[in-house]
Amino acid sequence: MANRKLPFGYEMQRGIICVKAAEASIVREIYAAYIRGMSYRQIMDNLNAQKVPYSESSRSWNKNMVARILSNELYTGNASYPAILSAEEYRHAASAKPATGTPTDTSGQAKTVRQLSRCAVCGSTLTLSANKHGWARWNCPSCGGISADAVMPDTISALTHIVSAIRNDRNMVQAPPHQENHAQGLLDQSEREFDSAIHTEAFDESTARAKAVSLAAARFNALGSDDYETMRIRYILSTTEQNGGLDTALLRQITSAILILPTGEVSMKLKNGQIIKGSDRT
Repeated sequence: MANRKLPFGYEMQRGIICVKAAEASIVREIYAAYIRGMSYRQIMDNLNAQKVPYSESSRSWNKNMVARILSNELYTGNASYPAILSAEEYRHAASAKPATGTPTDTSGQAKTVRQLSRCAVCGSTLTLSANKHGWARWNCPSCGGISADAVMPDTISALTHIVSAIRNDRNMVQAPPHQENHAQGLLDQSEREFDSAIHTEAFDESTARAKAVSLAAARFNALGSDDYETMRIRYILSTTEQNGGLDTALLRQITSAILILPTGEVSMKLKNGQIIKGSDRT
């Protein structure tokens, strides 16, 4: 599949992201078809039959291209991307799933979210069922503390916004406060000894060098796993391109759990132990 610098439906004009009218019309057609009940394959076949090009270097469509468009919330618009769809159209498409049994997962997003999701009340793994609207509803088999309004489309939407927020402001990622430990005590001692060695009147270069090496080792030992994870998460966020929608690969790299609160509010527990709530977004 050919990579696109911008999602299908957009183009760059004089440094500004604009709607590409012909492609935007196709985006709306894809959403309308999916809401009517057409499958990814049927939509793909229809587009290929119309000879609608996906990009200049990829004239044909596949199911992954269709899925990517149907899971891209950028189409509802934000500060950089003008809207092609209404929020209601996006939500309607996101909830267009079978009303019986466990809702299917065609995009792969729901599978990843389901595997990471936990009840914020008791910590148990959550299950999914279909509510009367056919939406994938969260359930806690242990405590039943999840609201009936907590549904998968809303969870994916909230996670998409949280990930976008911390990608735009990586300073939101902070290591939880440390408690004093033995390594920190050794670091404080090494700093005092190094400071004394370089400020003494009887300065000795070899002694100062040895103290500098000891200080570097103490700093390394005092670096907790949470600090390391914080730096790792920030680095990953800085090197991952934003293509719209929920990046499940990124989610797995930085998240240890997705917490669903009784109200249905979503929080992310990062691998450094920090919990970021949906309400923390700026």
